[in-house]
Amino acid sequence: MCVVVNPQRREALGAQCPCHVRLPVVLLWACLGIVRGGAGQFEWQRATPESQGVSPAQLEAIRERMATKKTRALLVVRNDRIVCEWYAPGVNATTRQGTASLAKALVGGLSLAVAMQDGKISPADPAARFIPQWRSDPRKAKITIRHLGSHTSGLEDAEAGNQPHEQLTGWKGDFWKRLDPPRDPFTLARDETPMIFEAGTKFQYSNPGIETMTYCVTAAIRDGEHKDARTLLRERLLRPIGVPDAEWSAGYSKTFSVDDLPLVASWGGAAFTPRATARLGRLVLREGNWEGRQLFSREIVRLVTADAGLIGNCAGVTTNFRRTQSGARAPVINCCSSCQALISSWFATGKPWSRGRVNRPFGRMMCSHGITIIGPAFSSSRWWKRPPTRPASSSPASNGRPRKTSCAKPGAATTGR
Repeated sequence: MCVVVNPQRREALGAQCPCHVRLPVVLLWACLGIVRGGAGQFEWQRATPESQGVSPAQLEAIRERMATKKTRALLVVRNDRIVCEWYAPGVNATTRQGTASLAKALVGGLSLAVAMQDGKISPADPAARFIPQWRSDPRKAKITIRHLGSHTSGLEDAEAGNQPHEQLTGWKGDFWKRLDPPRDPFTLARDETPMIFEAGTKFQYSNPGIETMTYCVTAAIRDGEHKDARTLLRERLLRPIGVPDAEWSAGYSKTFSVDDLPLVASWGGAAFTPRATARLGRLVLREGNWEGRQLFSREIVRLVTADAGLIGNCAGVTTNFRRTQSGARAPVINCCSSCQALISSWFATGKPWSRGRVNRPFGRMMCSHGITIIGPAFSSSRWWKRPPTRPASSSPASNGRPRKTSCAKPGAATTGR
C-alpha cells in the first residue's frame, strides 16, 4: 500500500503517479500485495523494493515528482514490509495529516461497521428508525442507511458549484461553520437540508447525507458502552490494532450535543498519521482480522466494501470503501462512488469508465472531494514494475527548494508505528 500526503488543492501530481486528484491533502493507497501475519503484536518490517517486486527506479521517480508538488509524506508497504517511507522537512512518522473526505470512510464507515457488528444497525434500516423527525415526512421516511452511506439519499450537498465555503449563505454556509446547536451541522442536515430527488433513484455526493448516517449510528449505540463514534473507534478498532491516541483525531476535535446524542463529524475533520491509516487499511484488507483477533466479521467487510447495487455503481454500505469488480478482496477507498466505479472498471478491463464528477481516464483522474485510496495491485497498469518514463536523476528540482532525500533504506531509523 502506498500513502501519499500532499497539501496542495487543485494541482495534479504528475504523470508518474497512478492517479491525479484535486484536494488539500492527498492520500493515495495502492495495495501491492496480500498481507499475512500470525498472532501477537504486529510491527511493520522493512525490505528493499527489489525484494518485494517493486521497481526502485520507478518508486524514486514517483517520490521526486511528488516532492515537487509539495507532498509531505510517502509510505509504501508491500507484503507487510515498508519499501519506502519518506517525509518532507519538518514532518515525521508521528505527524498527523488532515484527511479531508477520507473521514467518511475512516470515521463514518468504520464506526458504522462496528455498530453493524454489534447488531445495533443494518444497511436496510430506515433512517427514520433513528430520526423521529423524519417519520411523518413521506419522502425522508423512505431513506435507508444504505442510501445515506452511498450518496443516493436525495439529500442535497452543502455546496454551490465552486463557490468557497466561507461565501456560502443560509444553511449551506452554516453547515461548514460548525456552529453550536441549533445551527450545528447535524441539526441542519436533519431539519433543513432539502431532498432533490427520491431516495435510491440518483447519485448525488452529499456531506449532509454522511453526517446524517453518523447521527443514526450514534442514536443506535446510545445505550451501549461507547456512546459516540470517536470513542467507539478508539476502543474497538484503533487501540486494538496498535494506533496510539496521539496519531489520530476525528470530528474537528469537537463533539456536538443534539437530542442528548454526542455527535462527532464524519464528513471531514479527521487527521491520521500515514502509518495509522495504513494499519486501518491492513485491517480491512484482512477482512476485519488483526493478528488472529476478529474485530468485525468478514460479512460486515463485504457489506461495507461490495457494490450496493444502487444508482451510480455505489460502494457497499458506505462510499469510500469498495471491492473491485474483478472480485479482488482488497478494497478501493476513495472520495466518491463515481471514482470507485472508474477505478474498479480499470482494474477489471483496463478501460476507464467515467460518471458524474469523474470525467478523465485513470491516470488523469480529477476529483474535487476527498481522499483517494486505491487497491489492490494494479492488474492492468502494473505501474510499480514499469521502468520510469525518464531517469529519476533527471527529475526537476523542487521549485527552487533543496532536493529531498530518497526513500528511507531498510533498517533506517524511523519514528512511529
